[in-house]
Amino acid sequence: MQNFILTLCLCVAFIEAIVVPDPGLSTSSSNAHCQGRVCQEKHIFPRAQREKCDAARYPQKEKSLEATRSINNVSIVRRAMNLPTPGLMDAFIMDETGDNGDGVAVVWSLYDKDSKNEYDVNTAVYYDYKKERSLVATMLRGCTMLAIINRKAVYMGHYWESLAFAPDEVPSGDTKEDIFQRIVIGGLRNGVDAPGRALQMSLTRFAKDYADDNVRAFLIRPHENSDQNNDGRDGYPDEWAMMRNEVVRIIPKIGEPGRWESVIYNVAPNRRILESTVAGRVLFKVDPEHVPAVSRRKKATSLAVLWVEDREIYRDEWQDS
Repeated sequence: MQNFILTLCLCVAFIEAIVVPDPGLSTSSSNAHCQGRVCQEKHIFPRAQREKCDAARYPQKEKSLEATRSINNVSIVRRAMNLPTPGLMDAFIMDETGDNGDGVAVVWSLYDKDSKNEYDVNTAVYYDYKKERSLVATMLRGCTMLAIINRKAVYMGHYWESLAFAPDEVPSGDTKEDIFQRIVIGGLRNGVDAPGRALQMSLTRFAKDYADDNVRAFLIRPHENSDQNNDGRDGYPDEWAMMRNEVVRIIPKIGEPGRWESVIYNVAPNRRILESTVAGRVLFKVDPEHVPAVSRRKKATSLAVLWVEDREIYRDEWQDS
């Protein structure tokens, strides 16, 4: 009897992991379904077992190298500027964002002295293109990301669903709106500091670097929120609109047509899919000398690319004037 129950559970788990297409989306060979400035992935996962994008806590004595390399958070990885081979996009993304990559991930976490645990926090980083860089996010399952890119630098933020959009705890006298304004909008505007490190770098501080004709902004967000009873299909439109408004206030150029794009990913139903597929993975790579200069009179060619799961969302190649 116990063997029968075990077999039945395994069968259910297998069925749960199957990816099924949404008949309302494109059935072409492309992996993306785009309308205007909104790009949607065409594969839809079953709604059952939708987990909230929670900020993880790691017991200090049990914290593993895998946790250190990044669970859900934005991580910076130094590695060579590899590009995908045609037809092998999934393998490329898995390799570049996986634990066996040739770089060291930087995890943004704080230490809770009372519980003696480390826990993740909302993060936002800024990096110029003076050298080759890769920015990686994995295990996205409801969290929102913001990427602002031009030919000088990248600003990338990662915002936990359970901390910013649907907080698990709302202190007395506070509201969800207050929390969002404080830790997301306030982070964009003024930054968020912690002892020894800036958790969220202020976008205002770098606004002048993005006042050009090459700037683009990408809101990478889930196709639904965590509210199972309300079907969750609208996501968090009010919060995303506030983020856009604040970014445009700080960098007015992004308010021009075609500079802001929403990139939608479908939330995988369980961790197993996130660990074994490209679901919930984001990769940005830049190489200032993708094609090295052949002489003093020639300029090196730079390349910057953004992928969300198996979709190339942004690519720019240029020579500095």
